[in-house]
This record gives sequence, structure tokens and C-alpha cells, in this order.
Amino acid sequence: MLICLDNISHDLGLPVLHAIVTFILETPKNIRFAVAGNTIKGLSQLKLAGAMQEYSEKDLALTVDEAVALAEAEAVLGLTKVQIETLVQEVEGWPAIIGLLLKSELPAKSISEVFEVNNYLNDEIFEALSEQQRVFLVNSSLLDFVTYDSYNYVFKCTNATNFIRFFSVDYMLFRPVKGEAAQFTLHPVLRDFLQRITWTENPAKKSYLLKRAAFWHWRRGEFQYAIRIALRENNSRWAVGLSEEIILDLAFRQGEIFTLRQWLSEMPVKELYKHPTIVIGYAWVCFFSLQGARATKLLENLLVQFRPDKTNKWQEKGWPQLVLAIGKATNDEMLSSEDLCNKWISLFGDSNAVGKGAALTCLAFIFASEYRFAELEKVLAQAQAVNKFANQKFAFGWLNVAQIQQALASGKISRAKKILTQARTDSDTQSNETAFTSKMLDALELEINYELGHLDTSEEKLTKILEFIANHGVTDLFFSVCRTVSAWRLGRNDLNGSIEILEWAKAHAIEKNLPRLEFMSQIDICQRSIFQGVTNVDKLQECEELEVFSGPHSPPLRARLMLFRSIESSQSHNFKFAAHRALLAIHQARKIGAGQLEVRGLLYLAGAQAGAGTLNKARHNIAYALEMAKQLQCFQTVLDEMRLIKIAIPASREMFAVANVDQTIANLSLSRIVDTINAPLNNDGTSLTLKQISVLRYVKDGYSNKEIAAALYVTEDTVKWHMRKIFTFLNVKSRTQAIIEAERQSFI
Repeated sequence: MLICLDNISHDLGLPVLHAIVTFILETPKNIRFAVAGNTIKGLSQLKLAGAMQEYSEKDLALTVDEAVALAEAEAVLGLTKVQIETLVQEVEGWPAIIGLLLKSELPAKSISEVFEVNNYLNDEIFEALSEQQRVFLVNSSLLDFVTYDSYNYVFKCTNATNFIRFFSVDYMLFRPVKGEAAQFTLHPVLRDFLQRITWTENPAKKSYLLKRAAFWHWRRGEFQYAIRIALRENNSRWAVGLSEEIILDLAFRQGEIFTLRQWLSEMPVKELYKHPTIVIGYAWVCFFSLQGARATKLLENLLVQFRPDKTNKWQEKGWPQLVLAIGKATNDEMLSSEDLCNKWISLFGDSNAVGKGAALTCLAFIFASEYRFAELEKVLAQAQAVNKFANQKFAFGWLNVAQIQQALASGKISRAKKILTQARTDSDTQSNETAFTSKMLDALELEINYELGHLDTSEEKLTKILEFIANHGVTDLFFSVCRTVSAWRLGRNDLNGSIEILEWAKAHAIEKNLPRLEFMSQIDICQRSIFQGVTNVDKLQECEELEVFSGPHSPPLRARLMLFRSIESSQSHNFKFAAHRALLAIHQARKIGAGQLEVRGLLYLAGAQAGAGTLNKARHNIAYALEMAKQLQCFQTVLDEMRLIKIAIPASREMFAVANVDQTIANLSLSRIVDTINAPLNNDGTSLTLKQISVLRYVKDGYSNKEIAAALYVTEDTVKWHMRKIFTFLNVKSRTQAIIEAERQSFI
């Protein structure tokens, strides 16, 4: 039996609340209670007895699916799932407000300005409070977070303790900050409502109080909060008070790129050069804002103005040289950046832990970008240790980006998803506190979700990500987003929009002098031309002369070029040449561990073979590509390339239909995804090969050797040979033992 007790509030008083608790505790265990209210006052005995399961506002918040179901139940028309998702995120799932918004016209700006929402907040919360309580709540809305000491200081009082206890326990309007038991925040919609009804009419008092709040954070060393408050008041004068330690904290450790960019750009140039550490911080911000020329000029002028002097800490620690070294990487000058970072570590690394962590992180990103995965693994361990010691949240964010880039380049999509999910909750990264890192993860998530077939977005959401990469996206991040958006639009039959985003990427590359981005964009534009029926594309001839083809990025670029040459040749019915180019791309992809490129190569090879009439070979390569895609989870790659191949090679359509590729991919839901993070793919004898893992999967599903051979389009003797290799590697003697051991080692 379930008994529901509703409207349990602090107004009942402790005697009544204690009586309710006693009644609950003395009731037989087969009777359960659901207690709903706005207080946890008087419920301590329930907690102590272990008889209480508490649900917070976050537990009760509506999910997107629940909000969509509510909209359907209320017969709400004209709202897409993406719009509902945006509402849920903005109001953090507050059920009552979502219910009101679904019945109202969507707000242009502030949700709290919606008439029904405004009335709800006023009637149900604001008017129910005493005058003193209202004043305290309104005052609290000015602060990023409320503590006893900060409130008492800013508002010159001594009674914050009682009010905070009331609003967090008795009334449950204050929410404790995760990991900070003494800090509390207001719900953003409620906070916006309180600020709007009070402070818009009293700007002078608001400005005065914000200055006190900023000073409170400033003297406690919480500089990012002080700066954010100063920006709300358009006050850049405090920038001249930045010491070296503050620059380190804000720019290097915290990664406050957005706030520092806005703040320091407003400083007069003459004032700027009076403070070398501000120039260094500003140059750092400019590099991460794709303003490399400006950043370089800032550093050059600084070094001209100040002669070498070891008494200057910023010179002794090598900050200008470090910023330049890392800045080169943001401009895709990887060779120069790697050389400068290594030199910097040898000169300054022993005396500058923060800088060493940043330099090692930069090397990690370079190695990920250049598919140098063995070197990446080595430097990751060093960088993580140094950054942990130096408490570098920003650097940890970039390390996560490097690992995600490695996983995406390898084609291991589930691994990329896992790293991204961990990064968002990682205490070292603290992406929720670092807006720049958070937006980088959002950008990378596009490609991950797209590959898994779970990209549910809109042009509005994409616009925000595109705006970020336009101002801050390094080459790999920029291309990942543009390629994904292009493919997504193509899948929605928007060929013009698909090409448009790639042309935008190419124009950006030319403007910023990023030849690698220009080439990758151009090659995808040429590929899209196949959908338009264009043949004999020669726009890539001049690209092959680019200097980038002689550097470390050459292998993946040449693999991409060979893939295009293959499909282009197939379109012209030169299937022998097409197959040769596909094999070259496959070989190159295997050398650098680029699983996604290898899958594409196998499909292009199969297409060329189908066009030439060698169907058995084609079926074998399709089966191999599908097995590889299953393990990597690069599902959308298969579907996208199959669509292209069908257009370029009409003879391949029947072969793909027989292979039932669409249904095979559709059957692979997220619930069946196996995390491949501990199952490395290589052919150097140190692990199971892709084909051996594929054989094991079929064995697990009960297939005989004959059935496995038919599924993979190989001979039965080949399957037996693979089984012998598997038994030897796993040190087992039977198929059952092989499955158990392979599962234990996370191979299947």
C-alpha cells in the first residue's frame, strides 16, 4: 500500500512534522509513504533510521522525452523535439514551468517574462514570503553563488546564516553547489525573475553592490568570478591589477578565454604594455581566438620593449616563448610548434610546472592530429601527471580533446563517446566551470553522435557551434564540425547546404592561411560533386603541391586523396585504377591506425570490384568493412559511403542490397554497442586482429566454421586458421574457453 502526503511545508511546525515522522516509522513495513513538499525540516529521524529515500529537484526534473510526451498528451502543436529540448535545458526540467511554456507562445528572450511564468513565480514563491525574506532572496539573485560570508560582506549585514538555512532547508529554494557544501545557488529562471523585477529599476545600487561582490571574490583569489562581475558592469579598470599569479590562474589554469578576451580587448594599448603579464595573457587569448598575427605582434613588441632580465619573473619562467610555441599549434603550424615546445621544456620545464604541463598538452594534441598514436600515449602519461600537480583545468580539457581526436581518427566511436562523457564529469577538467572546454566538447560530440546515428539537432543549435569554431576552432575541430554538418545536411537531401558549409570552411582556411583545412574541405567539395553528376574533377591537382603534403600530416591526407581518386575513377568506369587507389588508401590507413579511413577504403574497393564484375571479392570486402564498422561503431560512415558508391557505380546497388547493409546497420542499437576502449586493433602480433575478433563474435553467436566462412566470404580453412591463432593467443583449448577469455579481456 502507498500513502501519499502532499503539501508538507515548514508552516506545519516541528511538533506536527515530528508526529508525521513517528507515524511513518511505526507503520508496518508493507505500507510505503510518498511525502511531497517544499521542506526537509523535521525529517532527520527518517534519514537516521535509513527509512527515507530523498528525491531532489534534479531527480524530479522532466527529461526531454517526458516533456515531449507531455506535449503530445496536451495536444501541443507547432513545437519540434529540438525546441522542446532547448526549453528543458533552459529551465532545467522544472515541470510546472515546462507545462506553462507548452501552453504559451515561446519567449523571444527571457522565459521569466512569459506572462504565465511570471505570475506563477510571483504568486507561488515571491508573494508567499515575508518582506525580509523577499529582500534576502532578491539580494541573493545578484550573486553567482551565495555563502554566509559573501552575503554578509556585500550587503553589510550579519543575518545571512538564518536566511540561508531557511531557504535551503525550510523552503528548498537554495540549491547546494556540487562539491561545495557551503555554497548555494538559485534556479536560473527564478534568479532572472528576481533580477528583472528589482534591479532593472535601480541600476546605481546594483552597480555598487556588484563592485562589492567583485571585490569579495578578488581578495579571496577567485579572480574568474571577479572578472565576470566586472564584465557585467563593463568595468575593465581592474585589469591593471592583474599579477603574474592571476594571469596564470585565469589564462593557463582556468582557461577563461571568453572573459579575458572581452575584458582585455577594451584596454588602451598604451596601458596594456605597462603590464607585461597582461600582454602575455592577452596574446594567449588571441592565439586561442584565431588571431595569431595579433598575438605574435603583441609578443614581439613586448620582447623589443623589455630587454632580457632574469629579475623579471615572466622572463625567467619563459612565458612569452611558451605562448608563442603553443600558439603556433592553434594556427596549424605543427612542425614549428613541436620544435618550440620541446625546446621550451628543455630550457624552462624544470622551473615552471604550469608551463611544462601546457607544453606537454600541446605535444599531445599535435601527436593526435598527426596520427602519431604511440608517441601520444607516452606524452599523455607525462602531461596528466604534471597537470594534476599544477591543477590545470584548461590543459586537462585539451588532453581530453586529444584523446577524443585519437579515438575519432582511429574510428573508435564508442571510445570517443566514453572519453567525452568522462570529461564532462571529470573533477580535473571541470568543463562545467570552463566555458571554452565545454564548447569544444559540444563541437566534438556532433561527429560522435552522427556516427552512432543519434544526431538529433537543428540549424539553430548548429549555428551556436559554428559560431564557436569560427572564432576559436583549430583545424581538426573546425573540419570535424563542418564535415559532420555537411554530411548531416546531405542526409536530409540538402545538397546545396552540404556544399555551402564546406565552401565556408574553405574560405575560412584561405583567410586564415590554413592549407590543411583548405585541402580537406576541397576534397569533400569534390566528393559532393559526384552527387551532382560532375566528372573529371581536377581542382585537387594544385593542392597536391602544398607543403602540408611533405609534413607529418601527409599520410592521412594522401589516404583521403586516394579515396577520392578511387571513387572518381569508378565514376569514369576505370575500375582497375579505382581498385588500385582504394588499396593504396587502405594500406596507408592501416599504417597510421586510421580505422575510419580503412572502412571507407574497403567499401570503395568493393564498389570498384562490383563495377568490374568480380562480385565474390566485392562481397568479401563488404563483409570485412561491416565487421570492422561493427567493432569501431562508425555506422554512419558505412551508410554515407554506400550512398555515394551507389550513385558513382550503379552496378554496386544490387550487391549492397544482397548484403542487406541498411538493415545490418539499423540493427546495431546503442544497447548492443561494445566498448572497444580496451580492445586495441592492430596486426603486429600483440593483440587479436580485426578478423580474429570478427570470427570470435560469430562463434559466440553459435555459428559453425562453415557458417562463419559463408558470412565472411572466406574459405572454411581460413576460419580454422584464425581459430588456431585465437587459441594460441588466448592460451585456451576450446571455443567455449576462447569466448570466456575474450570477454574477460574485453575483446568482445
